[in-house]
Amino acid sequence: GELLTTEQAKRYGLTEARFAALPVLEQFAWNWAILNEKAIDDLNGNKGVRILRYQDLCEQPMREARALFDFAGLEWHPQTEDFVQRSTTFNGRDRYYQVFKSTTAAMNRWRHEMTPEDQRRILAVVRETSLLPLCPELES
Repeated sequence: GELLTTEQAKRYGLTEARFAALPVLEQFAWNWAILNEKAIDDLNGNKGVRILRYQDLCEQPMREARALFDFAGLEWHPQTEDFVQRSTTFNGRDRYYQVFKSTTAAMNRWRHEMTPEDQRRILAVVRETSLLPLCPELES
């Protein structure tokens, strides 16, 4: 209910009736889109905030971690670099709450676990929002 009172939900004509009529998968997609769009809108112009895309962190963990440390004014230590390297290239058994993972495998898991139809339906929601430019990998 609270989600539908946001400016972002109103921008897309998401009324209670329209939202309730959507399949659950699309409700989840809209929930994700509205919450992320609202966060980005609310944080726009705040110099103390850096928006980080999950994909960028997974694809370039060392570069993004260094950038985050720089942004926060923290020193980069060899111990940190070693941890980032080891924790993002793990090839063992994957567990959900585990810190050590292959970040590229984790990032792309949805492409193999979701049906093409579900992927298409979620992409259709994202295409309606202002978030699509932040997700260029979805356009292919």
